Amino acid sequence: MIESKRLILQPLTHDQLVKYIKNDNSLEAELKLNPTHKIISPALKEALEETILPNVADTGKNHLFSTL
Repeated sequence: MIESKRLILQPLTHDQLVKYIKNDNSLEAELKLNPTHKIISPALKEALEETILPNVADTGKNHLFSTL
């Protein structure tokens, strides 16, 4: 995680990535952010479901290289 007075960059967990895909503002609520409308492209959704989520869920892999 990288943090300054005005910015926090943190890797999303598996559960947070699932909330991101749901696109129902549950992730924003968890992170105490303003609700937002986002468009998740089919290519990004496919990458998340087929590659990113399985890699983040695999405890044998370093999830920091696989998450958003």
